[in-house]
Amino acid sequence: MRLVRQNYELNIRLPELTLSKSDINEIKSKFHDEHEKTYGHKAPEEEIQVVNLRMRALEIRKKPDITEFKKAGKHKVFEEETRKVWIKNKERECKVYGREKMLWGHSVEGQAVITEKESTTVLGPKWKAEVGKFGNLILTKQKN
Repeated sequence: MRLVRQNYELNIRLPELTLSKSDINEIKSKFHDEHEKTYGHKAPEEEIQVVNLRMRALEIRKKPDITEFKKAGKHKVFEEETRKVWIKNKERECKVYGREKMLWGHSVEGQAVITEKESTTVLGPKWKAEVGKFGNLILTKQKN
């Protein structure tokens, strides 16, 4: 807020919850008090201008139900094709896996490519991807 024809604003905290017409005089009073504290004088007869209004809202929600991915069991994930991919300045033959066919517990070792609609994951040599119980890919670098 600021006085009309001024160039500098003052931040004034508004009452929480619902604002009503009766709060306007209190807000004006807070502005003039802050103006006096900041600039050494106040001018209650001057018009006040609201320049920016910031709001912070909070909603408390239930924890979402996240379903676990179907467990792979003894079923292996099989590559769909092979493809040449540049890894570390060298063209390499890589197995390509479809992400939508991977279940919880499936793992793939690099050199490999995992494709899906939204992204592509490239595993270099010494890297492994494993599907977690919520469907996320967990990537780890294998030790020598």
